[in-house]
Amino acid sequence: MHQCSGTRIWLRCETQKLIPHRTGQLHRISPLAVVCGHHNVAVGLGDQPFISPEAWQAVAQTEGDIVVATYDGVRGNPVKLRKTVWDEFFSLTTEPDAGARTLMHLHPELVREVACKGVSADIDTTEDLSQWT
Repeated sequence: MHQCSGTRIWLRCETQKLIPHRTGQLHRISPLAVVCGHHNVAVGLGDQPFISPEAWQAVAQTEGDIVVATYDGVRGNPVKLRKTVWDEFFSLTTEPDAGARTLMHLHPELVREVACKGVSADIDTTEDLSQWT
């Protein structure tokens, strides 16, 4: 569900069924963001349940072309991309799962890091989950 009347766009993507890789999520979201007049898109993974709302807010509120959360100095999600970098992001021919990491490597001068509390653990399996419960 999406609406242009608010300041946020929530789009649920089931990557295995709808989209072949993470960059595909942005291909779906960015045209909607443009139509709604937004200039930034913050993205993250649905299987990272320990990323706090405060981390999302901190990344969203930080100015920059590429804004990334860090956890104990390690970059993670969410990542915010300003409209000015979308074309280059979509034109990347590197491994799709690299996501915004490739763009950050190519343009370190555009990256702003935001220190966040929490853990960016990726929970893909019941074994992953058992490590945290």
